This record gives sequence, C-alpha cells and structure tokens, in this order.
Amino acid sequence: MRKRRLLTAAALTIGVTVAAGPASAAGIAISGSMEGNNLGANAVHAGDWVAAGYDFKINGSHPTTTIGFGGARVDIPVSCTDGGTVVGTIRIPLAGGPYSDSQNFTDWLPTGDQQVPASFEGAVQAPDLCNGSAMFDTSSGATFSADLQASGSNAVTVRFHYRDPAAKGKGNHDCADAADPLAGDAATCGASWSSSPSFGPSVTDTPVPVGALGGIGFAAVGAGAFALVQRRSRRRLVTP
Repeated sequence: MRKRRLLTAAALTIGVTVAAGPASAAGIAISGSMEGNNLGANAVHAGDWVAAGYDFKINGSHPTTTIGFGGARVDIPVSCTDGGTVVGTIRIPLAGGPYSDSQNFTDWLPTGDQQVPASFEGAVQAPDLCNGSAMFDTSSGATFSADLQASGSNAVTVRFHYRDPAAKGKGNHDCADAADPLAGDAATCGASWSSSPSFGPSVTDTPVPVGALGGIGFAAVGAGAFALVQRRSRRRLVTP
C-alpha cells in the first residue's frame, strides 16, 4: 500500500510538470529610460515600491484573438553610484493574461491610461543592492521581456512603463495596488510609456500555459498536489 501511495504522488507530480511545460513562443523585448536616471535624494532606496506594466493592441481588422505574455517581467539594472558599474537588477514579474481582444477592437488593452493600477501588472519592493545606500537605475533604463503568444497571427503592438513614486519624491506607494490611497493619482503614478513596436506572436490555441505562473506559481501547484495526496494517504491510514 505504501508503494502504491508513493507511485500515486509521483504520477500526480509528473502530471503537474507536464501541464506546466511552456508552449512555443516568440520572445520579445523593449528597452527604455522613461523615468530617467534618478539622482541625489530621489534615487531608489531599498523598500521602495517599484511597479511596472505593459499594454498592447492589434491594429486594423482582426478576428477575436486571445493574447498572452508568458514569463513577462521588467528588469531595471542598478548601480551604487551615478554612472557606476551595475551591481544587480530589480526584477518585477508581471501577470501575463491571457487577454481577449475582441474582433476589430484597436484600442489599448488592458488600458491605455498610464496612471491607473490596471496599467501595472506587477510590483515589488526594491531589494538592498547597495548595502543600505542609494541605488541608481542606469542610463539604459529598464527592459520589458516576455514570450508573446496569441491565437491568431496578427502583429501585436506592445509598450511598457515603470514607476517608483518614492524616487520622484511622491512617497512610497504601490501603483499596482488599487487599495493604495494614491494609486491612480497622476502625479504619483503617472508613468510615461515606452516606444511601441509591433511583434509577430507565436500562434497557439492556449496562450500563456500553466508554466507562465513562474517558479512560485509552479511550486504552489506542486505543493498543493502533494498535500492532496498526503491528506488522502492519511485518510487511508486511519480507516478501520
């Protein structure tokens, strides 16, 4: 019986692993320094909320299309002195959808408004990369990257932005959190968009697979599956 339970757990774990396997996708990247190189008292500090996000659209006539951004993230290289050597990266994982773009709809999704929480798909608190000292985002700015997937072949126009309100002297606020009292405030969270290139997606019936949850999401799924097996095993052990 014990061997059978172990095999069941292994089989379930393997099943989760297969489901999380990434579909083929088109890697995209956009770089920009829309927030500038923060200097002096307004440099980035450990604990600052840094939010980032993207929006997209399909131009012209197109069928209803499902679009996903697997492994989406924004990376901000950091130095400990203005113009100094890069010592680390602030990485902001972003939700990847999927999103439904209705037939012939050509406006920005999920929103074109640069200040509202819906325009920021993720946020993190800046790590301490300079031993408690100020951190400078380099002149190269930030880079958005993702695996672009869609149920149709039409080109997708994409842009991104990022914001550290504290580095702009606006207080430490999470622009991605609708519960934050200043989320949506233009002075606090208004973050300029990058350039907006167009990309050809990888065509798939199921944009953004389970694997797009990333390591944390996958670990949570795996842990949940294992816990389920354990609970069932304990029930068998106590059954008369």
